[in-house]
Amino acid sequence: MFEEYAKIALAVDTCKGKIDGRKKLQKMIYIAKILGYPFRENYTLYWYGPYSHQLAAELKRMGELDIIFESKPDSSYIIELTESGKIFLNNFRPMITEEMGSERLSEMIGLFEKLDRHNSFRLELLATLFYFYEVEHRDFDTLKEVVKIIKPKFIDKDIREMARFMQIFIKKYSTNK
Repeated sequence: MFEEYAKIALAVDTCKGKIDGRKKLQKMIYIAKILGYPFRENYTLYWYGPYSHQLAAELKRMGELDIIFESKPDSSYIIELTESGKIFLNNFRPMITEEMGSERLSEMIGLFEKLDRHNSFRLELLATLFYFYEVEHRDFDTLKEVVKIIKPKFIDKDIREMARFMQIFIKKYSTNK
């Protein structure tokens, strides 16, 4: 249980110690999981893309344990690693490194850094593409068409761009190389 919290804390820490939105963190963890990194949360497809009730419960518990702090200055939450969360992460970092290996851990950190550059709207699209890629094992052209039907709020240009990012992420960060 605490090892899982430590991996989530690592994701937050990698993003300069805070992530703008629960939705964004949900999508980042999901994409990392699909690419083969050791996250155990189960996801289902919801209105805003893949969502994990398990991860939501873990975030709540991490807040209760003072590992993270959530604030809601406007319409979305900001998730920050607390000082005790930083100590917690430092205590568990050797176990994460042992589990994953230094190289794979560095790759996962690089993935989180890249994903953090995107807003939650774009990550919703990217995670949805990954969802249908995993579930239906479709080619990228078919994936784009499926997502266009399922998520009409996204324009063709955005779908094409995020499908391109998806291919790059698979090539660069997939642990199933």
